[in-house]
Amino acid sequence: MVTLIEEMEDPEQMANIRHISPRQVLNVNHGRSMGFDWSANPYRGCSHACHYCYARDTHRYLDLGIGQDFSKTLFIKDNFGNVLKKNLRRVPLNEVITLGTATDPYQPLESKYRVTRSILEVVAETGHAVTITTKSPLILRDLDLLSVMGQRRQLHVHMSLISLNGQILKVLEPGSPSPQRRISTMAELLNHDIPTAWFLAPILPFITDDDETLQSIFATAHALNIRWLMASVGHFTPSMYQYFYDFLTRTPLRTRLQQFAEVYHKPSYKIDDTYRANLRLRLTRLYFRYGIPSSIEPPRGFQCWHQNEFSFDTNQNSRGISNSVNVHA
Repeated sequence: MVTLIEEMEDPEQMANIRHISPRQVLNVNHGRSMGFDWSANPYRGCSHACHYCYARDTHRYLDLGIGQDFSKTLFIKDNFGNVLKKNLRRVPLNEVITLGTATDPYQPLESKYRVTRSILEVVAETGHAVTITTKSPLILRDLDLLSVMGQRRQLHVHMSLISLNGQILKVLEPGSPSPQRRISTMAELLNHDIPTAWFLAPILPFITDDDETLQSIFATAHALNIRWLMASVGHFTPSMYQYFYDFLTRTPLRTRLQQFAEVYHKPSYKIDDTYRANLRLRLTRLYFRYGIPSSIEPPRGFQCWHQNEFSFDTNQNSRGISNSVNVHA
């Protein structure tokens, strides 16, 4: 239920902010094909405004558009931490919870509302395994919690960066931080021994898939000593494909539209098999050349022991008998 609407101004844009009070904050992922068991999204919508983002489709369920509404009408989930505590009672420690499937948990809203921070405080206490996907240096604000969870191997961080070309990114994801800021953030996370991956996704055919772009990313990741790099081509629902295609027609990238369109076959916009095989071969060569893994073992839950029985051995009494007191919490 929407309880409040307010206007918020950040350095880049105005947003219509709505507050909702969820009763359930975990979404189950059947099959675990994406590498996690549960997802949790502290916000709906995202001011990073990535035009290729598959999560734009989710705004239709709110009777909102997948265009400007997605980046301008943003939802904050109030009381998230308390609801999460209740939801986690049925989740085993080693089932992985991921933050950032449908919104960036460290988008600018987080600097004020700290919902993601509240999530980390809960899972740091319970010990549940967690992954975070973000584009934002704001994640460094929570180094105190991230460092502890990283040492436990309870946490992985995924930094999303699909190109080192700042001009292209300003077109594709106008609200996101620069490539250099994201690279510096990865370096800082690694410096604190936090398992960190480079997420090269989505790769956009004939837009961000050229040899120079891919090689520069792998070379930079290698120089960072990144733990692993995940690479995946872009997938689109029919509605998202049409939105993204229409968007590209109004940008300098429209010269690449014909080749881009040839990769996706109507009506389902399935990716061309020949293109997919060729891209996989090129990526395999880069993984081998730079010695970067494409994946590692997932984070694991950490058993936080809570002592609930205490024994106190007091001084001997006048008869020489020890006074032992057992207290049950």
